[in-house]
Formats: sequence, structure tokens, C-alpha cells
Amino acid sequence: MRIEQVMTDKVTVANLHNKFSQVMDFFQLFKIHHLPVMDGDAIIGIISVHDVLHFMHERLLKGDTLTLAQLDSDFSIANIMTPNPVTISPDATLLEALELFDEGKFRALPVAEDGKIRGIITYKDLVRVYSWEKHS
Repeated sequence: MRIEQVMTDKVTVANLHNKFSQVMDFFQLFKIHHLPVMDGDAIIGIISVHDVLHFMHERLLKGDTLTLAQLDSDFSIANIMTPNPVTISPDATLLEALELFDEGKFRALPVAEDGKIRGIITYKDLVRVYSWEKHS
């Protein structure tokens, strides 16, 4: 089975100008945990809910006030995203995705072709496919 058969093809993305509140809205509205970060058509990073929680935790440890206005002011996607994320081709196999997940410290892979984003696949997608295959 190929990645394009199981990936999410409608991808919500962020850019370097998004504020903290916008990123949180993306996560909540679309019920997602990972946002590819784009600069035009180029995938330049990925940000996760975990990254945002880490940002907030660091602020709390410093004793900073966590108002939405302050978080928006202090937040920089460029400073907390994982730059140059590992991507996978839509033609790659599920086994290739499993191997990448096993090697890396991430739970989502942007799916890219010719440098353009085509979708995203997460470890949950692979679990869903496995469960579906097992029960069919």
C-alpha cells in the first residue's frame, strides 16, 4: 500500500507569521496535532502540539505571565518549529513510513512531491490501516 492511499490530503499549514493564538486555533478547530510550516510553496518546518506545550512550559518556569496577548507577542514559529522536516513521497510504501517513524523522533511526516506538499501522514494513520487490515 502506498502513502497516497492513506495520507490526509487536505492539510492545514502554518507560516512564519502566525501568532500563538492562530496556531492554537488550527489545532483545536481542525483537531490536529501537527502543522507543516510553509514559506510560499516550500515546507520549511513542522510544529506540533508538543512544541507549543514546551514553549508554554518554558514561559511558566521563567515566571512569565501567560496571557494570550503576551503569548502572541513572544511566540515565534521559527524558534520552536522543527526546521527542514523529514518528508515522504506519496509513492512511498507504508513500510518506508514505518521505518522513518522508527528512526526519528517524530509522529508525523509531511507528504511532498517535487517540493510541494501533497498531504500528511501520522503514526495514527498507520495504526488505523493496520487495524482495518486486521479486521477485514
